[in-house]
Amino acid sequence: FVLGSTSTIAMALCNELAIKGCKEFYLAGRNSEKNNFMADQLKSRFNVKVTTQQIDLEDEESINKIININGYDLYLITSGYVGDSFKAIYSYLEAKKITFSNYLGILPFISKILKGVDVTILTRIWLISSVAGDKGRPSNCFYGAAKSALTILFEGLIFKYRKTGVAFRVIKAGY
Repeated sequence: FVLGSTSTIAMALCNELAIKGCKEFYLAGRNSEKNNFMADQLKSRFNVKVTTQQIDLEDEESINKIININGYDLYLITSGYVGDSFKAIYSYLEAKKITFSNYLGILPFISKILKGVDVTILTRIWLISSVAGDKGRPSNCFYGAAKSALTILFEGLIFKYRKTGVAFRVIKAGY
């Protein structure tokens, strides 16, 4: 299951996973055209099963349309939106979009995943976060704050589930 499947990182990882033998993908992304293109590429190159879903992390109705996402052995969260930090200072809507795309909109998926996970079976949940969350930067302070919140949440989940079959990983992209 890939949340944020139209990101460059997600597309590259899906190709690598298919090369390594992954046979089924559920691609949830903001851009349906890119999502469908990715699905077609995976199907034609690797003969795999692919389900796609257009998702807007700011829209609760869109999130609720997600069908059963349980039963996958890897959940990859690559969603995000850097946005315009200067605009976000003066526009609640921009600040909200950044926060939902990088933190709040992801929470329902974490809940759905954890509700259906059998903690005795190996399940991996990988988060692509960012070094932008490590310290405040004026160029992307809203993005960094949202990524920091998500990273801290995942660090807590790593400890909470450490003696189960659920393996959380935080992968920080950046320099």
